This record gives sequence, C-alpha cells and structure tokens, in this order.
Amino acid sequence: MAPVPQALLYGLNYAVCFVLIYMLGATLATKQPALTASRLSMALEEGESHESFAYLVRAIWRSQFLSFVGNIGGAALFSLLIAAGYGAWRGVPLVEASEAAALGAKLDPVGSASLFYAAIAGVLLSAAGFFAGYVDNAVVFHRLGERVRRGAGIFGAVPAGWRPRLAHRLDQDLGGLSGNVALGFLLGSAGALGVILGLPIDIRHIAFASSHGMLSLVYGGPAGPGVVTIFAGVLLIGLVNFVVSFALTLGAAVAARQVEGAAWRPALRSLWRLAAARPLLFFVPWSRTRPRRAWRTTPLEPGAARRGPPRRRFTCLRAGRG
Repeated sequence: MAPVPQALLYGLNYAVCFVLIYMLGATLATKQPALTASRLSMALEEGESHESFAYLVRAIWRSQFLSFVGNIGGAALFSLLIAAGYGAWRGVPLVEASEAAALGAKLDPVGSASLFYAAIAGVLLSAAGFFAGYVDNAVVFHRLGERVRRGAGIFGAVPAGWRPRLAHRLDQDLGGLSGNVALGFLLGSAGALGVILGLPIDIRHIAFASSHGMLSLVYGGPAGPGVVTIFAGVLLIGLVNFVVSFALTLGAAVAARQVEGAAWRPALRSLWRLAAARPLLFFVPWSRTRPRRAWRTTPLEPGAARRGPPRRRFTCLRAGRG
C-alpha cells in the first residue's frame, strides 16, 4: 500500500479507537503524563506544602506504574488471544517466523532505534495534549456553547430541543475528542511520513511494543531476540514515552503559569522520606499498615446558647493517606 493511504487508514484506525476509549469514560494510559504534569505545576503555583506535594508525586507515580502494567499485560494478552483465534480459524499462524523475529528486533533497545522512536511518540503525545488544550480554550473564548444555545449562525438549523444538550457536549468534550483524533492521526501517520520524507521518523508505543513482543516470543522461535531483550525493550519504551511526554508538558505548564522560586530541595526531601517509610504505596494502593486514628472534639451544636460547657461529640479522622 502507498504511504499516503496507509497513513490515512492507520490514523483513522487509531483515532476511532482513542475516541471510543474517551467516550467510554476512560483515559488512554500514555496520555496520563500530560494530565498529571499540569496538575503538578498547579501544585507548585499554589504553593502546596512539601508533604502534600510528595503525596501528589506518589499518586502520579503509582497511577503511571499501574498503567504500564495494564498496557503490558493487557496488550500482550489481547494480541495472544487474537493470534490464537486466527490460527484456530484459518489453520495458519497470524505472522510467519521471520516476521515475528523482525517485530522483536525492532524492540531491541541497543540494536535498533526503538528508544529514539519512543521519544518521538512522547513528543506526539504532548502535541496532542497541547492541541486539546487549545481547542478547549477556543471553545471558551468564542463562547461556542452559548452560540449553540441561541441558535446563532449555522446552529440555527439544529432543532431547538437538541441545542442545550449539544452545547453541553461541545463545552465538555470537544477538546478531548479533538485531542484523541489528533493523536490517532499523528501516531498512525508517523511511519508513512518518514518514508515519504526519507527521514528516520517512526513511533514506538508501549502498548504496540507489548503486543509485538508477545507475537515475537510466540512465533519468532530461535530467530527472535529473546525474552530479556524484548522485556527490557518494552519497559524502556514505556519509560521514554512517559519521561518525554511528562517533561514537555510540565515545562510548558510551569512556563505558562510563570511558576518561580519553587522550593525543590525540601519537596524532594519530603518525597524521599515518604518513599523510605512506605515504598510499597508507590506501586500499589495498599499497605499492611493500618491508618492511624486521630480523635478530636467538635461542638454538637456550634451556634446554640447553653448553660454551662457545651456537650461534645467525638469525630474519628483517618490520618493515613493513600
């Protein structure tokens, strides 16, 4: 297939899948760095306490780690099920041994450009997030929802009973939908663009890498790169996806909010103390240590006039954080 129609078909395939994920109320795992970086910069701007900042970083780290696990396990298992179903239906393997070995070789972090392509994927993830933010701002600036409700311009053709709901959906979801569509076409057309321009442009994404690695292990045979190489390649690809996307988005968010003089050293010390005290909570939202109970007294009826001291009740507060 020629590069241009291949880019359009691949991009449409990715875009439809990403939009379905968004419409079902979920978030693409590798888009989390762009979302969490913005929240982190907000915490720096608002001057949250060092302890609160450490808890926020732990929550971000844990969320991203679990998304990595879900990407690797889910994509690998799903690709294995598809390959097994195809083999049972057609009686032939989904990929030949040479193709499977080639898929595994593309994940080699040393013998291929997989980490460079993973960095390109991280840039595209950030670009899609910036585009979604631009659309959200444009919707607010141009008062799109208000125009739809009034039936201004072309929206006069929309039935009056539909306008409030349409306006609400545009206000809430247009940015997210635009960002997911843009991400789909950016990821789907990167390889074709590299072929057209004759430049080393391609992507490596943790979900795709996980499925390709599983197919290589199952069908590649001795010609494949091996379990250790594939596993290391998938982990490093995911790490590069996260670091590049997070760094770009955090830098843009800090510059946009004009955050200056952030006290990094005390915040990092708080983070280190938190990690040393309960390292398990950086990976799973569970701990064998029961939360402490702090007791305080609050007036039963704060505004009531009484004789003598007011009666008090006990309120149990959970001081532990997850």
